[in-house]
Amino acid sequence: MDFALLGICYDRTQTLRKGAADAPKIIRAVFSKLENYIFGVDLSDSFIEDLGDVKAKDMADVIEEVQNKLSQSKGLPILIGGEHTVTLAGVRAVKPDFVVVMDAHADCEKSDGHDGVVRKLVEELGPDNVILYGVRVASFKENEFIKSNRVRIVHSPAELKKLRGRVYLSVDYDVLDPSVMLTVGNPEPMGLSYSEVSEAVKAIADKLVAVDFVEFTPINSDVTGIYGLMAGKLIYATMASIVKSRKEVLAQLQLETAQKPKEVPPKHKITCWLRHFLLLQACPRPRA
Repeated sequence: MDFALLGICYDRTQTLRKGAADAPKIIRAVFSKLENYIFGVDLSDSFIEDLGDVKAKDMADVIEEVQNKLSQSKGLPILIGGEHTVTLAGVRAVKPDFVVVMDAHADCEKSDGHDGVVRKLVEELGPDNVILYGVRVASFKENEFIKSNRVRIVHSPAELKKLRGRVYLSVDYDVLDPSVMLTVGNPEPMGLSYSEVSEAVKAIADKLVAVDFVEFTPINSDVTGIYGLMAGKLIYATMASIVKSRKEVLAQLQLETAQKPKEVPPKHKITCWLRHFLLLQACPRPRA
């Protein structure tokens, strides 16, 4: 299976802490240090095309450049932000049926910044096509928006598994608990564990058409390097889940095809009927 890796170095609207523009470089640097064999999948068998980085001054340029870059490859897009607004660029380029956002924050403010990206997605795609996962912080106005628009917030992989259609996944690293991932723009306590996020990804892996990872924000070289490994591991684990799910779907289709009874050709059906009719005629009939 082919993947297309694209970095998006953009963090103009980050609020609490800036620095997510440096994430693509930091995370790329750890890939060579990671184990390729994950969940029974050898990622070295997959082709990963590196499309380089997008470095733009504003979101209009980000959207245009992401579209141009992704059009150059047939691989499944793996985008590394950058702040969360870059999700808009990925979604507009891929045009999925659903967007699943894993985030500590609702991101439903009336804003053009990273805190308003989910609101824009809801306005563009409709509330039925945007699903929030792992959200634990929302302002009063965000909560009102979620309620009035009936935006779905789900809490288990089983709920995600029910989705039917092409899914774009956006992972804000702050969905993880700070004890797992401290290097984010806006850390929030009581977050998800690494395994909880990984299981949620597995639930929709067979439907994914693109994934982005956003808001990784460095602190200092030593600490950032450690958490960079965790960030990279989650990307690799997601790719492995996608590959494994595709193999499982293919195996199931092959099994169903093998077990499906073969239809008798029409001519053979007629021959069988005629033979049965002649046998009946040949057999002696009981006398009355």
